[in-house]
Amino acid sequence: MKKLSLLAIAITAAMGLPAAATFGADALETDVIKLKTDSSNLKANTDNLKKDTDTLKANTDNLAGGLGAVAARVLILETTGGPVGPQGPAGPQGPAGTDGAKGDKGDTGAPGTDGAKGDKGDTGATGIDGAKGDKGDTGAPGTDGAKGDKGDTGAPGIDGAKGDKGDTGATGIDGAKGDKGDTGAPGTDGAKGDKGDTGATGIDGAKGDKGDTGAPGATGPQGPTGLSNYERIQMDCTTSVAGTTSVTCTAPCPLGKKVLGGGLFNANSNWVVIHSYPATDGSWSATLTRSGTNTTANVSVYAICANTN
Repeated sequence: MKKLSLLAIAITAAMGLPAAATFGADALETDVIKLKTDSSNLKANTDNLKKDTDTLKANTDNLAGGLGAVAARVLILETTGGPVGPQGPAGPQGPAGTDGAKGDKGDTGAPGTDGAKGDKGDTGATGIDGAKGDKGDTGAPGTDGAKGDKGDTGAPGIDGAKGDKGDTGATGIDGAKGDKGDTGAPGTDGAKGDKGDTGATGIDGAKGDKGDTGAPGATGPQGPTGLSNYERIQMDCTTSVAGTTSVTCTAPCPLGKKVLGGGLFNANSNWVVIHSYPATDGSWSATLTRSGTNTTANVSVYAICANTN
């Protein structure tokens, strides 16, 4: 009983359970005995399965021998073509054939029934210490003990390795405004920036007061002389040849003068004005054509002439 209890304690330690497990030593002993019984039953079932396998193999070999004999008989009949004789007596069992290739692992058999509970065995020898179990959970904090006397100041420890840079702290509140600093030296001129976009047109400002009248300006230089020696030139034209159907009459300006405009007077309605125009810079012309009976044309052409700069 003592050895089995020690075995239970060793198994408990190997399983990483606390020493004061919730199940007792007797329950553990019962489980160990049941486990041994199950192992024995499993071994017996395995032996029986092996015997059944050997029997099946022998039957298979016999069947193979019988089939071989039948095949030989069939071959003789096919070769000789004689009548089939009566079946002879069974021959002696042939020697066992060589073991075939190992078959696939069979399915696990159904668990056998539990055997009768065996007698209690002798307490086994104390087992070796099991592997160290996992670290248990941290226990609840104990109550604070009474405050002890202040100990002596210990010697300063050596400086630890420099820690990693901490995260940037939250932005502090703005401090009070400091005094105005001295004016710094003028900085160097920066590069000229790009031309900015044209701003929106501002609203019109209020109308300013009327300014004072400015002083008279200086007299400008004399301009060029305008038109001079204006006159109207008249030229009268008639047709003297019977059957004439058109006539052109021109009023020339005196030498050196330019024509400013002109016109005509037609005294005969049978003649129609075709053109009235400045023929040159110094003359005005008019062209008429006859549209009615054979009559004499009688037309006066006028030119407005003057000296120009």
